[in-house]
Amino acid sequence: MRISNKSLGLVAAALVIGAASWGMADDEAAIAKAPSAVQATVKKVLGDKKCEGFDQEDSDGKPAYEVSYKVDGVDHSTLINQNGDIIEEEVDVELSTVPAPVTDAAKNAHSDGKIKEASIVTASDKKFYELDVKVGDDTHEMKINADGSVISDSIEKPEAGDNDKDKDAEDGKKDKD
Repeated sequence: MRISNKSLGLVAAALVIGAASWGMADDEAAIAKAPSAVQATVKKVLGDKKCEGFDQEDSDGKPAYEVSYKVDGVDHSTLINQNGDIIEEEVDVELSTVPAPVTDAAKNAHSDGKIKEASIVTASDKKFYELDVKVGDDTHEMKINADGSVISDSIEKPEAGDNDKDKDAEDGKKDKD
């Protein structure tokens, strides 16, 4: 029996759609298990936007819930405490839009590092930048005020599967170079 490329493409597309649907079902199930106050806040935050992810986290030793979504193609996330209060909101930004004092502070702290990601975070009515700086095998999560003053600098603990994704991404980049 001979299988055409078109048939293989249709099967691959069905698998991708099925996997995406399964992920959404997992997020919906996780939201349904969250406290009702969290569910209400998630519903308000999302509005008509699609949930891109929902996870339970730890925030200062207490349970918190992070909902991820996109607005006009830009990644956003909102961290919510178990009472339904918003702890922080984060929006990914292009590195070119980050003020020079912020990037200078990261470069001064890690001259051998490379800034990989940037976002603006709002927490307790305060805004600051969060930069992921790759230094060797470690990724530093730096929180920096717009004036360049460093709030914190900590090494991120990789999430399950992140090392494989990073390695695959680096291998793919090497292949293209």
